Order: sequence, then C-alpha cells, then structure tokens
Amino acid sequence: MRLREVVLDTDTTVQTVYGRQMGARKGYNPQHRGKKSYQPILTFLAETREYLGGELRKGERPSGKQIAAHLDSVFAALPKTVERYSARADSGFYCWEAVEAYTSHGCRFVLSAQTPRLVEELQATRWTGSPRTDADGQCEFRYQPQGWGMVHRFVALR
Repeated sequence: MRLREVVLDTDTTVQTVYGRQMGARKGYNPQHRGKKSYQPILTFLAETREYLGGELRKGERPSGKQIAAHLDSVFAALPKTVERYSARADSGFYCWEAVEAYTSHGCRFVLSAQTPRLVEELQATRWTGSPRTDADGQCEFRYQPQGWGMVHRFVALR
C-alpha cells in the first residue's frame, strides 16, 4: 500500500525502572511518583500503526531542541511516496521548537496544551456550539505565546 497522506502520532511514555538502571532519572512519573524511569519518544503512522521513529530517553521531559531533532529524523524516515502529512502530539511537545520543526517540513499539526496563559485566553474568548464534534462548545483565537516567533491559531473544545 502506497500512502500519499499520513498522520504522525508522536508521544512520550513513562517506563518505570527498578534497581540501579543506567540512565534512569527521577522525572515525570504519575503512577510511581519519585521513582526512576525512562521516557522514550515514539512516533507512529496513524493509518497503519507502524513505528516510524523513536529514542529511549532519561526520565525527564525532553528539551525543545531534542524534540525538534526527533521530528526532523521522523520526517527524514517518511517514505518518498508520502506527499502530505499532518501530526498530533500531546502537551509534552508544546514548545516553539516543535512548531518550527513541523512548519519547516510543511506539516499541519495539532498540539495539546494547557497553560495558565492559555486558560486566560480561553476565558476571554467567545465560545460557540460545536456541530461537527461531540464537544459541548468550541472557540478559536490567535495568540503568540512568550518565546514563539509568530502568532498562531488556537482552537479549543470543551
């Protein structure tokens, strides 16, 4: 099957380790707070659930530079038949470097995020119905987070 359009799903996961595992760190580990873990970054093709790229990481959150390097390697690994791509990632990828990586490759993307400043924007924005989703409401606004190089469109559902 030759895919011409794909959706890239990128996520981190937490792998708790026991004992004295090399490279493990105390970091974000909601099930086992304070325990050492690894936090790999993984990217899959949504259509086929095939693994496209990833790396095993120490337990702390990856930096923006590390996220951008991962995304660049993922785009390099895409089959040449792919003409269009979009991406989804969780709030761990909400940073300017990820936005730059996606846009430099011409990729449309959705990042999950919840920051105090975004919550302020959401409270000040007019909400409407959401007829194309099962959400109770939706809103849209333009916003430039601190440290970002340009204004972007933000869409929220509740």
